[in-house]
Formats: sequence, C-alpha cells, structure tokens
Amino acid sequence: MNIESQNQYLDQQQLSCLQVLDAHKNELRKRFTLAKISVRPAKSSYERKREYHYWDYQRLELLSGLIETHYKTGKTVSFYSQQLKITPKTLNRLTSHVLGQTLYQLIQDRRLKESRVMLLDDQFLIKEIAYQLGFRNPAVFGRFFKELTGMTPRAFRAAANVRTI
Repeated sequence: MNIESQNQYLDQQQLSCLQVLDAHKNELRKRFTLAKISVRPAKSSYERKREYHYWDYQRLELLSGLIETHYKTGKTVSFYSQQLKITPKTLNRLTSHVLGQTLYQLIQDRRLKESRVMLLDDQFLIKEIAYQLGFRNPAVFGRFFKELTGMTPRAFRAAANVRTI
C-alpha cells in the first residue's frame, strides 16, 4: 500500500467512525425525548472545540437514567456530575452540544413535564405535587411552574379541565 491509499483508507475509517458517532447521537436524542425530556435542537453556530467520543455518549445514557431516578428529589447539577465523575462545566458543555440544553434545563424540563401530568390528574392537590417533585413548599413550585409555562398550576389545571369537558 502506498501512502496515498493508506490516507484514503484512514479517511474512510474516520468517516465511518464519525457516522457511527452521529448515529449514536441521534439515538440519544430519541431516548431523551422518549424519556419525557424535551430536547431543543443544537445551535448550528456552535463550533466544536472538542471531539466527543463514545464514552461521552455513554455518560449521556447514564445521565438519562440518573435524571429519571432523581428528578423528584431536586438534585443539583453537581450531584449528577459527581455521579458521572466529570466536572459540572464539562457535563454542561456535553449536554449543550449534543442535546442543545444545559443539564439544569434538562432537569427542569423533566420536572415540568411530570408536574403537568400530575396536574391533569385531579387526585393530587397542588401542594402534594409540589412535595412529590422535591420542592420545599408549594409557593416555590408555583413560581417554578409559572416561570416556565406562563400560568399558575391552578390555572393550568382549570384550563385542562375546561378542554376535557
């Protein structure tokens, strides 16, 4: 093999590796979406300063499981980064690049989606929902919900009940 053919072979290998990583990234996006975590499209203007490797995507899979397990307990970004054994800054860079959101946004989106589901079920009082989702008190939950949806939990429940009648 001459040098030119070796370079072509290496280029093909790198291309196939990048295609595998892109496919894996798309699969992770689907998993996060299916796990009730909304994923915003990644910013196109973001220039990659670092190549992401297979183990980065494995960490995101672990992160998805950790979020599903602990989103009701109100764990912080540092808790998740300690569990994955990377710094919070690195974890936020990874989630921002691959999923288009910071880790904090992913956790908040998951808590918001669960709160919407629980508010649609009339069996729970709003304060019970607040405590089940790890908020200190119902007022903090109300501010959280209003900040992200533009309406209070009570108004959301009332609007949902009007639509179902």
